[in-house]
Amino acid sequence: GKESALSAVTREALELRQHKDKTADVQLELSRTAEELRAARREAQQLPSVSAQLRGMRDQAEGESRRVAELQAEVEASKAELEAMVGRLKYGELEQRSVAKKLGR
Repeated sequence: GKESALSAVTREALELRQHKDKTADVQLELSRTAEELRAARREAQQLPSVSAQLRGMRDQAEGESRRVAELQAEVEASKAELEAMVGRLKYGELEQRSVAKKLGR
């Protein structure tokens, strides 16, 4: 009588405690999952701005590459101009010497 009723109550109390522990574990897992979802949502919201930043950086890099190419072309043109000037100067010096020789005779 009394003992079997007591053991039934004890067994039920034990089952309730186990159920309570499982419920606490599930709630903890749910709150972790909810936090992960919130973090993922925050990251997803930041993605457009990150991709826009990357696009901006890529555009800037392309612009800088174009500018470098333009500057290189300018340098090459200047170099060609300088070489032509040096050539004209050397030719002028040779002509001067030639004229001086003729006059010196």
